[in-house]
Amino acid sequence: YQHATAFVHASYYEAFGIVLIEAMAAGIPVIARNTSAIPHVMPDNQAGLLFETHDDLVQHILTICDNANLAKSFGEHGKQHVRNNFLWENSIKTLLGIYEELERK
Repeated sequence: YQHATAFVHASYYEAFGIVLIEAMAAGIPVIARNTSAIPHVMPDNQAGLLFETHDDLVQHILTICDNANLAKSFGEHGKQHVRNNFLWENSIKTLLGIYEELERK
C-alpha cells in the first residue's frame, strides 16, 4: 500500500472485507464494488467510492487520480473509520457486550 494512489477491489463477493480494512488503515482511498459486505465495511463517499458498473469504476479511478485533496480526505477518513470500528480493543468490547447481554437473558 505504501506507494498506492488508490486500492481497487473489483470482486463480486466479499464475505467480510479485511483487505478493505487493511487499505483504509494504510490511509489509501478505496474503490470497491457496491455488493455483499463491502458497503458495511467501507463508507461510500467518506473513505472511498463504491461502484456498480464498469463505467462507474473507470470514473471513480479517474476521480481519485485527478483529485489529490479528495484522495487524501478519503485516506484520512478511512484511517479514522478503522480506528473507530475495527481495532481489537473495540472488537473485544463489542464481543464482551454481546456476551453480557446474552448472560442477562
